Amino acid sequence: MLRFPNYEEIPLKKPPTYAEADETADLMTREDAAWLALQLAAEEGDAASYVRAASGIDWEHQNARAFVDAVKWALAAGAHLKARELATQGAELFPHDPELVNMARILAPPKIIGRTPADPAVKLNRDWLVQHAEEYHGKWVAIREGRLLATASTLRDLLKQVSDRNHTLFTKV
Repeated sequence: MLRFPNYEEIPLKKPPTYAEADETADLMTREDAAWLALQLAAEEGDAASYVRAASGIDWEHQNARAFVDAVKWALAAGAHLKARELATQGAELFPHDPELVNMARILAPPKIIGRTPADPAVKLNRDWLVQHAEEYHGKWVAIREGRLLATASTLRDLLKQVSDRNHTLFTKV
């Protein structure tokens, strides 16, 4: 069964091909045909066809369930940007629909919410390791801000030697 949002269920024995959908379009409204094409594109994983079919739908006059279905079908078709667009539009039109709001949040573009400057101690520690790699090869070392604090043959022995472990790099060279 195909289910068009806003319409009754229509039983089908098998999903029609695109050509059959075009023939059936004469008996349907243009928007009904677009909904059928959306589902077919989703079933076939055809993102380009999905985006084309979505342009034939008047999204301003759809209900929340139609948007939820359309977003799921867009994802199934591989039309991820269209899914984002539909989820956002649906959440704007239906801000109290938790499923649409959640879809819009999940599909929203990533945001950089903070950026801390690089810790200069990391570069100092790396530089120390590059300079002294041969000298301490096979040993465990504790380094802080580019200065050697202790060395040992095992990590356990090294940890016994270093009481203040904050901002300290422990590594085997």
